[in-house]
Amino acid sequence: MADIEREHRQHQFWSCKKDDWKTLNTAEGLQDFKDFICSQDIVNPPSVTHLIEQLRLEQTKIVEKRNSMLEELQNSIKPPGFTKLTIHEWNQRIVDISKELDKINQKYLQKIHQEYEKITQICLKKMDKLKKEMIESGVCDEEEAQSLLKEDCIPLVGKQQAAYESSVQNMDKAFEGSTRYLA
Repeated sequence: MADIEREHRQHQFWSCKKDDWKTLNTAEGLQDFKDFICSQDIVNPPSVTHLIEQLRLEQTKIVEKRNSMLEELQNSIKPPGFTKLTIHEWNQRIVDISKELDKINQKYLQKIHQEYEKITQICLKKMDKLKKEMIESGVCDEEEAQSLLKEDCIPLVGKQQAAYESSVQNMDKAFEGSTRYLA
């Protein structure tokens, strides 16, 4: 009888240790994922920062070209060279520059959106990797892993994706505002 009680206590002891191990590994895996999602490479992807810098450079060139043209126009709006035809030609040039600016803005907006999509896919792959590792190591079964991801990881990815979408929408609105007054 003493042997049975001892074996029972040992079984309970090891069962508790196994549960502690599972809990610890689950918490560690989830924390690693949270740290990954909160890392600068995900929150402010370098590839997007680079695209924004390229966009600013191209915008600066076009704005300088437009400002130069406007300065030239300001100096030439004096009779007798000031005619409807001249104004129409200047207006067309300004419209063309505005269209060029809009085209560049839309090109980079699309590239930035694609980069954010790539980053979101990386996050989803990381989440799948976490699930696979937890199942393979015996931390939990597939149903438990899916539940953990649903509760803890998917909301984080969704929140980051919403931040990306908001960023793209804000840029798009700013671009609309800047070209609306130029054309």
